[in-house]
Amino acid sequence: MDTFHTKVALITGSTSGIGLGIVDKLARDSRPMHICLTGRNPKKLQTVLGDFKRKYPETEFSSLVLDVSDSKSVLFAVEEIRKRYNRLDFVFLNAGMMPQARVNWTNCIKGFFSGNIVHMFLTGDGMLDAVTDGKTRDGLSETFATNVFGHFLMVTELQDIMGGHGDDDRTQLIWTSSSSALTQLFDPDDVMCAKGKNSYASSKYCMDALSVALNELWNSQGIYSHVVCPGVVVTSLTNALLAQWLWYLLLPIFYLLRVFIHNLTLTVNAGTTGLMWLTKQKPEGLDYRTKIFTRANWFGPYLEFQMVDVSDNVKDVVMNQLALMRKRILQQIQGYS
Repeated sequence: MDTFHTKVALITGSTSGIGLGIVDKLARDSRPMHICLTGRNPKKLQTVLGDFKRKYPETEFSSLVLDVSDSKSVLFAVEEIRKRYNRLDFVFLNAGMMPQARVNWTNCIKGFFSGNIVHMFLTGDGMLDAVTDGKTRDGLSETFATNVFGHFLMVTELQDIMGGHGDDDRTQLIWTSSSSALTQLFDPDDVMCAKGKNSYASSKYCMDALSVALNELWNSQGIYSHVVCPGVVVTSLTNALLAQWLWYLLLPIFYLLRVFIHNLTLTVNAGTTGLMWLTKQKPEGLDYRTKIFTRANWFGPYLEFQMVDVSDNVKDVVMNQLALMRKRILQQIQGYS
């Protein structure tokens, strides 16, 4: 496989939902590209890979087992990526999880009558009651490890095969973030949200802060990072909140609500619009503090751009804490120092 001249895209969490949609859109694109799918379930990964190879026989695909919540799995995957590729052009940091949560119907009803329901749908603020997050075998909060740390560990270990100084040597790190990434739901003294109950929102805010920090460190090396909110998309992640049959029962109502609530993208095809838009931009021409929001109305998806609400102090705290965690975990794993 000649990956020196062929662009390489790697997608974490590519066996379902948004990740599956990213792979499909990249394969339908006219640009020559090698697409590497990753997932933590080997059997499911091979099934999805086979489906894509049959659907797009002219596109070059490969697969790699990767569980971003497990540092050893991340490091094994890094070794394999190094053997296969000498470049990475697009790295979609998409794999994610949401802790088990319940919809707070009381707050939703109150929000409806108070006029706050649109804000609640746009941000998730006050809509969910989350239970305590689990722990990984590395001792990290599970949601934080999956959504943030595993990806951070992977890209820092792959830094030397990313980027470059030629026009065709840029690497884009594209994070699947969320509109729930609110500063009031993040505690800089508890980066993992080990003591809080907003671990999903906290991890997404942490992701936004990390993206800013990585740009300031790596832009000079041709590595660029951006965060994208896909909107509310009905996937296996949202099925943890409501039963799948209930989502589909409510879909007509959600489509009507698009008049007022524009983050109801609902479908994977609409939700991946902003993520794919980034792959066709020159990243050095974009403001790295801008967050891309995929929205939708009755006419289809569109994009909005807002500045991330991340202070320099919070950005530095997040980066320093992640660096310390990385150092500790690498020291714990045999073969790394």
